[in-house]
Amino acid sequence: MPKKFNYQQIQGIETNTNVTAEFIKNVEEIAARLKTKPEYLFAAISFETAGTFSPSILYSVNLVLGFEVFYDKKSSYR
Repeated sequence: MPKKFNYQQIQGIETNTNVTAEFIKNVEEIAARLKTKPEYLFAAISFETAGTFSPSILYSVNLVLGFEVFYDKKSSYR
């Protein structure tokens, strides 16, 4: 059995109140459904939220609010 990845290596996870056991479990379940590694999703979320894992962070590239939002580029979010 492969060794479990240490999520604390990802910027923003260690001692972060936004990263709860329930949040970790949800990300692991989503990763399983997507057939990917949870650490990849955590890394993307960390990048998108500047390491805060806060759902209120405005992602500066698209000006879209929240985690891993998929949207139609023609839609207006401003």
